This record gives sequence, structure tokens and C-alpha cells, in this order.
Amino acid sequence: MESYSTNPFIEDLAITKIDLEESLQKLFPLEQEIILLSNQGYTIREIAEKIYLPSTTVFRIKETALNELKRMMDGEDNPGELWK
Repeated sequence: MESYSTNPFIEDLAITKIDLEESLQKLFPLEQEIILLSNQGYTIREIAEKIYLPSTTVFRIKETALNELKRMMDGEDNPGELWK
């Protein structure tokens, strides 16, 4: 029987990616869109133009969504609590 050793870093990275994808799915659709566009390299201004919202609104939504993602990734699974 052949034994395979795995790199713990790669394993942790894969788990983190899965956790991030699950956490992203818990965000509101607009938050998801802004985070994904930002991750693709679009600036706040470009995202605002693309989704027809003011830059300040996009910035606020992005910051709130990032804080929410951080909370979920840290194990605090209360999506939407920041919107209350």
C-alpha cells in the first residue's frame, strides 16, 4: 500500500478556500458582486459605474462585506448582523 504525504500548508490553504467560498455565499448578492469585482481588480469607481451606485455606497458595502467575511472566517457565523 502506497502512502501519500500531504503538505499541511496546501491542506490549510484548500480548507481556507472552501471556507471563504462558503462564507461568500452567505453574503447578500450585491455584497458578493462587489467583493468579486474588487477581487478581479476593479476599483471602487469602476464598480460604482458598473452597478450604477455612488462610489461612497460601493465603498461602504465593500467594507461591511469584508468585515462580515472576516467575522465568518473567524468562526463568528452571524451573517447580516452588521446590517441590523
